[in-house]
Amino acid sequence: MAGNDMKKKLPIGIDDFCKIRTEGFYYVDKTAMIRDLLNAWGEVNLFTRPRRFGKSLNMSMLKTFLELGCDKSLFEGLEISKETQLCEKYMGKFPVISISCVLPMGCDQLLRGTAPGSAGNAESVLVKHEWQ
Repeated sequence: MAGNDMKKKLPIGIDDFCKIRTEGFYYVDKTAMIRDLLNAWGEVNLFTRPRRFGKSLNMSMLKTFLELGCDKSLFEGLEISKETQLCEKYMGKFPVISISCVLPMGCDQLLRGTAPGSAGNAESVLVKHEWQ
């Protein structure tokens, strides 16, 4: 297939805004969230969404927008790029500290003791052997 005819990849499990924008993945534009967040400023903002609903990707997008040295081309053609005053005032203007609470796949099971080979599961295996 030629240039523009190539199918975009689905970003399954990818929560890095820069990677999605630069490596040809499908991206549903959520940058209007940046405008809404900046216009309805709050000292604390709580982002509640179900699991696997894009919270980490949205945080990555917000970090990329605000952090010093922002690659402004990542936002070209997206909804936020229409907000020229907001972009001039906030884009690339702040040092950003980003802390993620995302655990690698399966770690939540290890912490609960329900993963294969974890202590909780080992107990059930021992009990099963005693009954046989």
